[in-house]
Amino acid sequence: MKAHSLHRRNSHIGIQSSSSLHRRAFTLIEVMVVVIVLSILAAIVAPKLFGNVDKAKWNTSKFKAATLTSALQSFEMDCRQLKSSDTMRELLWDGPSDVADGSWSGPYIKNEDALEDAWGNEFILEVPGTKNVDYDVVSYGGDSEPGGEKWDADIRQ
Repeated sequence: MKAHSLHRRNSHIGIQSSSSLHRRAFTLIEVMVVVIVLSILAAIVAPKLFGNVDKAKWNTSKFKAATLTSALQSFEMDCRQLKSSDTMRELLWDGPSDVADGSWSGPYIKNEDALEDAWGNEFILEVPGTKNVDYDVVSYGGDSEPGGEKWDADIRQ
């Protein structure tokens, strides 16, 4: 009877018996099962998730290249044709030094980040172009190297 009242009094002040502690803890096997299940789920989900990230970066870069192409067309209408020595930063953001005063209506892009693809590399202006007659706006894709396949393929607008 004393032991029962002592257990009751101790549980009232926050002290618990070893049997109640044992019931509330996870066993090592239970923890291992949870870790294994989470590992299997991660192995299934991760490739799909990362595949979509690469696709999203490639599509974002393609869209940004098309936007830069449009901005370059606006520059050409305002100022002059593009030259092989031109850079997109100079034409669209900084303003070239060789155009008539007042003809440059830039910047032609909202911010300097528009000059970079989704991998952080600056788009390249190729004059004359290989896809288009006048010029191409180029990103070398995920690998930042010419050529490549799938998400590493070059983007040309």
